[in-house]
This record gives sequence, structure tokens and C-alpha cells, in this order.
Amino acid sequence: MTTMGRNTNQFQQMLSQVRAGNPAAISQFVSEYEPYIRRTVRFRLARSSLNPVADSVDVCQSVFGSFLVRLVAGEYELPTEEDLSKLLYSIANHKFLALQRHELAMRRDRRQTVSLNQCIEMVDERQATPERSLSLSEMLTEFECRLEEDERVLYLLRKQGYAWNEIATQLSKSPVVLRKRLSRAVKRVALELGIDE
Repeated sequence: MTTMGRNTNQFQQMLSQVRAGNPAAISQFVSEYEPYIRRTVRFRLARSSLNPVADSVDVCQSVFGSFLVRLVAGEYELPTEEDLSKLLYSIANHKFLALQRHELAMRRDRRQTVSLNQCIEMVDERQATPERSLSLSEMLTEFECRLEEDERVLYLLRKQGYAWNEIATQLSKSPVVLRKRLSRAVKRVALELGIDE
């Protein structure tokens, strides 16, 4: 993937704004990285005969949903845009393989179409749209609402950029325990929302 022309500080600032849930930053992020993800999976979908089941737009929405909730939770350390590109490729590949496994296991009729992300209304457009970016912002809000109160406290502190040691000091608990608690919560709610398989 070619660089977007940002220096390291600009890149980290962009990630911080996305992590904070800034709708404009999320929209810009989607418009820049969606073409990369779609190119990554389009050929594989065609070769696997999964196009009738889900197209690259579906995969993109699922990738962004999974990425964003974990970015907010502070699960990713991404020093450079190259690191981000590799991560997005890895997530997209995982989504594709999960879809392929699901379809093979279910022996689904290929004439039927389903979405990878059942909690978000997919907009089957050929390019990023403000509406799709808004749906991701709404998904983040819904994600927060589904967390238990103590989980939401951890999630919001990470969203604000606090390190685990700082959070542990505030809450007088082990950073390892708190990290595991949030990780389990993220996985649980992501499954509830259909973000993860």
C-alpha cells in the first residue's frame, strides 16, 4: 500500500482522532483505507465463488468494525502506516477465511446473499460514503452501551489514551487483570454484534 503522505506525528494524530471516535476522522480513515481492503479481498472472493454470498464491501465493513473496537480498547500498537496496512490485511484475510469456512460448513445455497456484519445495515456502494462511516460511529456507540459498567470504565479510559499502568493506579488493581477483563469484554460484545465470528 502506498503511503498517504503523512509523517509519523500526523499518522499518530490521525489514529488518535479515530480512536477517540471523531466522526470526521473515521470518515476520512474509511475513505483512505477501504480501497486497499477491497483490492485485498476482491480477487480472493471471485476465485472462491463467494461473490454471491458477500462482496468486498461487506468484508470492508466487517474489517473496520473489528479494527475500530480494538483500536479504541488500545489493543493495537501501530507505529507506522505500514504496520496499519499489514494489520488491516491480516484482519481482512481472517474475515475471508472465516466466511469461507462458514459457507463450506453450512453448504449454503450460493444464490442467497448474507452480510458478514448482521448488526449494521450494509450499503452496497462502489465507494466509501458518509453513511457507511456514520454506521461505524453508531456501531461504536452501540458497542459501548453493551459493555457492563466496570468494562465501560476501562474502555473509555483506554479510549482517552490512558496507559494500563495509569488505569491500574486509578482503580487500585493489577494492570494484567484489567487488561484481560477488557479483552474478554471486547470479544464478548463483538460476538454479540456480529463484528466477530
